[in-house]
Amino acid sequence: MEEALAKGTTYASGVPAHARLMGAMLARLESRRPGSIRDVPRLPLHGAFRAEHVLVRGGRTAVVDLDGMAEGDPMLDVAEFVSSLEFTALSGVDPALDPAGVSRRFLERYAEAVPWAVEPARLEWYALASLVGKMHGAVKRLALPTLAGLERHGAALAERWCSIGAWSTARRRTPGRAGYRPAGSGARGSGVAR
Repeated sequence: MEEALAKGTTYASGVPAHARLMGAMLARLESRRPGSIRDVPRLPLHGAFRAEHVLVRGGRTAVVDLDGMAEGDPMLDVAEFVSSLEFTALSGVDPALDPAGVSRRFLERYAEAVPWAVEPARLEWYALASLVGKMHGAVKRLALPTLAGLERHGAALAERWCSIGAWSTARRRTPGRAGYRPAGSGARGSGVAR
């Protein structure tokens, strides 16, 4: 939250036309800050998980750029993936990219594949915090196409981003299925998948 506040405040001072918009995004982050993460699994995280870090060749998949790996809530990587798709589309790199559609399909497949819940509130909070950081980064790097897109569509995008949690369906595999260990089963942390 501290990082989002610092970056959001800097963005708002650099883009005065979006000061009110950023204020609303930060207020939403503050009011919906996740509560206890006691039952949240702690897993290896990529740290900057984006589509460009995934290489697919036939039936084989590899993930690259692992220098930011850490351990934490897996929703951080999921939120980063979704928010990076939003910014890729905003930059105009691929005009045919439908970030919300791709994100929905990604979230659906992800929820089917993992033994923990894809909790909409946590996903939305992390994604919105990531998007605040990306907005700040666009100003810092003077990413002109992205800034132009934010100028034209900022309010509509922020409204859409505030409902990212609704793009997912909160599903959880039944405890006892392969890969799921409930809290207190001897795993480090809670619900750690193997």
